[in-house]
Amino acid sequence: MTTVLLTKELWEVLKKGNDLRNSVAHGHKEGTITQRMADLKKALLDWSSPEQRPGVKAMTDTQIVSTAFHSTGSFLIVAALKLEGKY
Repeated sequence: MTTVLLTKELWEVLKKGNDLRNSVAHGHKEGTITQRMADLKKALLDWSSPEQRPGVKAMTDTQIVSTAFHSTGSFLIVAALKLEGKY
């Protein structure tokens, strides 16, 4: 049985993604949004395996955001299902 690890790196991706979302939603300055995007990319790189990192580095901003939320969301869903005894 595979264990789903909700690592601090995974939570950092979610936090940085939420920070970016908040900056966009609240109309922060472009420089703030650019920095939040860089923070999210760094968090995603830190969470990625060494084999995944070259692909992440080559992603566009849209791909970074999509990958960050899709990938972390998948881990959270599996963890929730495990808690409910459904996985």
